[in-house]
Amino acid sequence: MKEGEEVRQLYPDYVYPANPYEFMAQADLAKGNKPAAIAILTDYEKMGGRNPQALKQLASLEEELGKPADAAATLDRLNYIFPVDEDLHRHLGDLWFAQNNFKGAIREYGAVVAMQPLDKASAQLQSGSRVFRGGTERYG
Repeated sequence: MKEGEEVRQLYPDYVYPANPYEFMAQADLAKGNKPAAIAILTDYEKMGGRNPQALKQLASLEEELGKPADAAATLDRLNYIFPVDEDLHRHLGDLWFAQNNFKGAIREYGAVVAMQPLDKASAQLQSGSRVFRGGTERYG
């Protein structure tokens, strides 16, 4: 951890492969320190980190620690980096739906349908039923 922090201080904007942020976050997780892992991955994101796996991990940790709004914001930013992840759109739609952000949920569920999933009927049914139960008047 000490060496990782020294490297991070020397090269704070290095967010490419083998960056200290991801190594330090994994070390924090190995020690069971999820808040520290969130802090370092948040710094990584703020410095322009674009690794989808690292950002998904950040969102997952935020959600685990009871911060669904932060998790949704992280996944929303990830949409601009890696927009072709069907699971990401589904999960973000669910997060926004739970937070009564129905416009955001409609957008994400619509993205799932637009991606032409193998089970298109299920995607349409899941999306439409969630939106309907949320009180919106129309889907799409």
